[in-house]
Amino acid sequence: MGRYYVVLPGQGTSDPYVIAEVVREPLDDGAHRELSLAGNLAGFSAEILTKEELLAAKGGFGALERWRAGNDNSFVLDTLWQGIGLPDPPPRVDDQPRKSIDREELRVLIDKSAKRAGEIAVEVERLRVQSESSRRQMHDRMYELRANLKVKSSLLEDINRQLNRTPKPKPRHLRSVS
Repeated sequence: MGRYYVVLPGQGTSDPYVIAEVVREPLDDGAHRELSLAGNLAGFSAEILTKEELLAAKGGFGALERWRAGNDNSFVLDTLWQGIGLPDPPPRVDDQPRKSIDREELRVLIDKSAKRAGEIAVEVERLRVQSESSRRQMHDRMYELRANLKVKSSLLEDINRQLNRTPKPKPRHLRSVS
């Protein structure tokens, strides 16, 4: 039978992560992996690999060992690292999975993440206020232009009337003949 492993690429330079292991159907020849249960779990950025393909991939052995040991610490840390907007996670000293997350390190990452979320919220509010102010200014300018247009339009209508005015005929006085 065999198994499929659903694998996410690592953040930056880190190793990939196995996020699911699925038993293959007995008649599955591997030609249509995307139609299997593993394909339904994979999503857009994940790959569906056999054990042999995973072991041949760069960092695949470590990913499989961490998966078998049930160690998600590196995945959690790298996800937090990316969530606070830093370019790359800190490099690992060795390929051995960490047995536990240092509480102080986790607290620092969570604090940085919360601080970054607060900064983003402040920036969003600033942009909203700026957008609202710009919208009001455009609205006021539009009404000002509309008022100017009405004045100019009435002036043009007056000029047009004067140009198209035909002179009134002069009244003729009749002279009486005696």
